[in-house]
Amino acid sequence: MSNTSTIYVYLIHYKVVKLIKGDFIMGIAYHKKTSTKYVQYTLRIEESILDKIKSIAGKEDLSINEVVNQSLQFAINDYEKNNNKGSK
Repeated sequence: MSNTSTIYVYLIHYKVVKLIKGDFIMGIAYHKKTSTKYVQYTLRIEESILDKIKSIAGKEDLSINEVVNQSLQFAINDYEKNNNKGSK
């Protein structure tokens, strides 16, 4: 096998392992035992927002799902805090 062929085989192997590893990690994250109840729901997200979410997830070592859930919870808390101020 030539050096070029070896490099191609390595790159293909790397991509396949990376894909499998990603699926494996997401599978564990999705099925981990927790008292939190999750519902599967499909959303469309602007590409630029998803890029930022992915960046935060990578920097904070969190799943994309966890970043989205934390962001939504923060927005809900902020909304409730600001809307309850005026009614008191």
